[in-house]
Amino acid sequence: DLFVFFDIRDKNKFLSFLKSLSHWTASILNIHSLGLNYETCWRYLSVLNMEYIITLLPPYYKNLSTELRKSKKLYFYDNGVPLLLSNERADRGALLENTIFIALQRKFGEENLRYWRTQSGAEVDFVVLEKGLPKIAIEVKSSAKRSKALWNFMEVYGLEKGVIVDVENEIVEKKGKKVLRLQPWWV
Repeated sequence: DLFVFFDIRDKNKFLSFLKSLSHWTASILNIHSLGLNYETCWRYLSVLNMEYIITLLPPYYKNLSTELRKSKKLYFYDNGVPLLLSNERADRGALLENTIFIALQRKFGEENLRYWRTQSGAEVDFVVLEKGLPKIAIEVKSSAKRSKALWNFMEVYGLEKGVIVDVENEIVEKKGKKVLRLQPWWV
């Protein structure tokens, strides 16, 4: 039905494109490395987005025009899709981050989620917005690691709390009045 409704003539090209997207789960999408021309890529991405298969999470910037120009992160609405497409060889950390995305978008609404990345490559996986301003910063890790980027984001935007979602540990760090909680993913 998808092929007929959206007039997708080359089913193999579309399915190959979808399979290549599974390798971009929870990553900043580089549309130029997907192997199709720009217009076709955006058409296919739009179809997949309209059908609630994928979503493209925008970055957080104070300047809205900058936010609109920057690359987006790719997430699937169902972890089974990238697992199936990658023959169950999907990256464990990417799937964990995708799982957290699914939970956050259900709790806060997709319109209230962003990610943050600096030009030097420091990144915070999720920024939960309230009235357009950062409320919670969340970093997802597949192993217990500290996040300098998360501390920096909290400092720059004046957040008192940050969360690191981890596979198994629970640790709390404090710097003055600021609190960073390393939380197991299943809590």
